[in-house]
Amino acid sequence: MPSIPLLINRILGRNGIDPPQDLPDDMAVEVLNMDFDDGSVGRKRSGASAVTLNDFSAGGVVSAIDRYVPSDNEAAAELHCTDSGTLTTIQRLTGGTTWAAYTLADAIQANPADVSMVNFNGKFYQAYNSTVNRLHVYPSAGGTHRRVGLAQPAAPTTSVGGGAVTDVRKYGVCWTLQESGVTVLRSNLSALSGATTMAPNAATITRPTAASESETHWECYAFTDDDNYALGYLIATTAIATTTATDNNATLSGSAPPTAGANTPPPSAKYLLTDGTHLIGAGAWETSAGTGLTPSVRMIWWTPALGTTDTDGDGERVSNTSSIKTYLYVDRALTGIGGPLQGNIYAFGYRDIWKLVPTGQATNAYERLSLRTTIGCIRHQTIVMGEDESGRPALYWLSHIGPHRIGAGGIEYIGRDIEDRWATVNLDASNVAAWGIYVPNRRQVWWFVSSGASQNDPNEVIVFDCRRGRVVEFNNIRAVRYGWSRFTGVATEARCGVLFSNTLGASMSRELKPYIGRVGTGITVPTVWKLDTGTQDGSTNYQAYAKSKAFSIRPGQQLGMIEDAYLLAETSSGVTITLTVDRDFGVETSTATAVLTAAGSETRKLVKIEGASVSQAGHVQFQIGDSAAANNTWTLDGLVTPLLREGPR
Repeated sequence: MPSIPLLINRILGRNGIDPPQDLPDDMAVEVLNMDFDDGSVGRKRSGASAVTLNDFSAGGVVSAIDRYVPSDNEAAAELHCTDSGTLTTIQRLTGGTTWAAYTLADAIQANPADVSMVNFNGKFYQAYNSTVNRLHVYPSAGGTHRRVGLAQPAAPTTSVGGGAVTDVRKYGVCWTLQESGVTVLRSNLSALSGATTMAPNAATITRPTAASESETHWECYAFTDDDNYALGYLIATTAIATTTATDNNATLSGSAPPTAGANTPPPSAKYLLTDGTHLIGAGAWETSAGTGLTPSVRMIWWTPALGTTDTDGDGERVSNTSSIKTYLYVDRALTGIGGPLQGNIYAFGYRDIWKLVPTGQATNAYERLSLRTTIGCIRHQTIVMGEDESGRPALYWLSHIGPHRIGAGGIEYIGRDIEDRWATVNLDASNVAAWGIYVPNRRQVWWFVSSGASQNDPNEVIVFDCRRGRVVEFNNIRAVRYGWSRFTGVATEARCGVLFSNTLGASMSRELKPYIGRVGTGITVPTVWKLDTGTQDGSTNYQAYAKSKAFSIRPGQQLGMIEDAYLLAETSSGVTITLTVDRDFGVETSTATAVLTAAGSETRKLVKIEGASVSQAGHVQFQIGDSAAANNTWTLDGLVTPLLREGPR
């Protein structure tokens, strides 16, 4: 019988959920530790290497990690990490490979893996569980960690003495922060003092106890009974170390105090992002107001647009005045926020999605729309911005039923091909169920997931190639398919991750690689690894392969293979590739190998794979790649396997 020249020269994704014999030729039942960034069949993923942690204060494991770019200078980028064993500090890597800790204004009380950090207006904002209803900020490279905004002062006290003023007045104070002599932050005005009768006298105003929240000065405002204390006038700006100011002004003039509620400190949010103009927070760790805006797990708030004022710290306040309230509520507890996507912000509950549409109006900057009430997001850290197969921006996240995206096609489920793996994810993991990162040079979304009923930290990565995923009709159902592979190995055992400079030094490189906070077997001290580098996970080998669909012909006929197969691949010195031919889903297997060493200067070669055979098969599958964990790298372009039609079974 004539042979059938079967050419496997394109794999666009794994599909572990549909029957192997029903898959199209460009799908595989498994793509392990491979991706589709190079080669028509695919390439073995790169490895990982440990980052030296000189002077890192050891305690537990790295639980949250993020990148800060001070002064908008990419070369000065810093890596900031939380340590589950040392909750009073955050570790900071800057200008080389030496780490230093900075003391937190308020310690992390719990949930160190859930710290949310974001760059905005030159500062590094941090949302974490501190038992204090305040957001926190690392204000500049080498600066002092502090609470965001300034708490409202208590009312001042007054006394009278010799002077020339005849009036009845009240007084209020604001805390301010000055930098280089310029006021950059101001609190709300305090409650007014009691009425002070001056007949004639001067008034001495004594400020309340300082808040010790980075304030450098305090302002005193005077109000007169001539207008029933309606208008206030700035009469003194005093260094914080000086506790009194004097009013001996026969007439009042000066700047007006801030509108009541205009300079309210943001609350202790759970989730942060920025749209480039506003800092946006959602959810809450605390339940009582304290010195910030009253928190709520259903609240989304935003700071006024940068430039709204010159001196009141637009990036460090929310407005809660009678006319401008920079917050809104949704009807369920929030689990994350993402975007901006085409200017819109997306907010998630566990089974809800809301769209926040900008209005361009200060009095109501966002309008809320409910999009879904059956799916949402399992964790803020699984939300990532990426792109779709056409390069258009898209927002990706994990719901309780698997991965989704929103983009040009609206909300789309993209996880059918990895439902077999999603079924293993422990959504109730006690540490971290999942987190995600977009790797732009690969155009891939990597989701680290806790795979296994008792697994409490991620130990597997499900990988979506944004260029390969597409809307197709499969088994008469139109859906987003293709693009999936998965990674295993010790480099997938990670609680957190971020993109950071590939080359660490006094000048940080602009090329970015994924960095992770390692956990897992044997990890008892803070450990950071750089991914997508080398050919081993540290010093550990890993196996990579692709296993094809099940090829078959008409019922009653059989397949065999007695001729040699051929492999087209990039040359790689000393690398051995193994072909395994599988008859009828594991009834019998046969293996053969090929070596990718170049004979001369060629960069690709067509190499014969001698010895693999199969006969009397109803279904045949081909597995190509490593036979076992190996320290190597390879890229495969095509496999030619001459199948033979045999007689009736």
